[in-house]
Amino acid sequence: MTEIYFNHNTGLPGDVLSAIEKIEALLCSGKWLLAMEKAAVTLETYPDTVELLWLHARAAEMGNQVNAALRDYAKLRRLQPDDLDLVYDQADLLLSLGYIDDSLRLIRRGEESEPDSIEYKVLKSLAYSKKGRLNEALKLMENVLATRPEDPYLLTEAAAIFYLQGDTDSALETVNHALEIEPGYADAWCQLALIQLSLGDMKSAEESFQTALRHNRQLLSAWIGLGQIYLCLYEPEKAKSCFIKVIMINPNDQEACQGMAAVYRSLGESSAEMDWLERAAFSDQVE
Repeated sequence: MTEIYFNHNTGLPGDVLSAIEKIEALLCSGKWLLAMEKAAVTLETYPDTVELLWLHARAAEMGNQVNAALRDYAKLRRLQPDDLDLVYDQADLLLSLGYIDDSLRLIRRGEESEPDSIEYKVLKSLAYSKKGRLNEALKLMENVLATRPEDPYLLTEAAAIFYLQGDTDSALETVNHALEIEPGYADAWCQLALIQLSLGDMKSAEESFQTALRHNRQLLSAWIGLGQIYLCLYEPEKAKSCFIKVIMINPNDQEACQGMAAVYRSLGESSAEMDWLERAAFSDQVE
């Protein structure tokens, strides 16, 4: 998903433009809840402002407020039925939520209008990967890489597919190539850590997760991966600090809540464990 919906509409009232700038700053700093609240307040006065609706949807998605995000996209699609950026964003959201077939339907619609779009090809590859159609996913990704061979994002996604196929050598070669191009690419470091874990190299995986976090403190998957390593190393307090980092950014993160339950299980605190398990069970329903 794009970080900014589109260039600011300079015809908007000054207070809306000011609100948009503040919301974008909050999103960039990972303060999705404050961003969501600011957007909601401004939408009370300007209810059909596309930029505000999109930012509210973006904040809701970052905070795992699934129903709110889906409602926002439904309204945006009604307001802008021919906007292909919205088709892409909604397909991306549905894919992240596991609604793969629904996502593929929107992807096909986007491809009909933009048959040469690299973005839709990448999203389709990711969808195929989630459905277990790994050979088709890899073929699509390799076709895109033929156009953008030095794109670290595409290389990292290709490495993820190799990893799922069990081709560890190709996964390592590809993700390391991504890091040669962009040494500070946090997602690539996170993918490298997952590959290292699959090889049983927990120490290197720990270092890779830590490197990812030095480049992006908001990368929740790295905090969760690091926390799980500390659980395996029987260091519950370190694990707890990682999961708390996630919960501070997204209080409804199910994996982090489950991680906290595992921490308290290892400490023998059954009451706290059950509290966190209950929170994990209902986390995806919290609005």
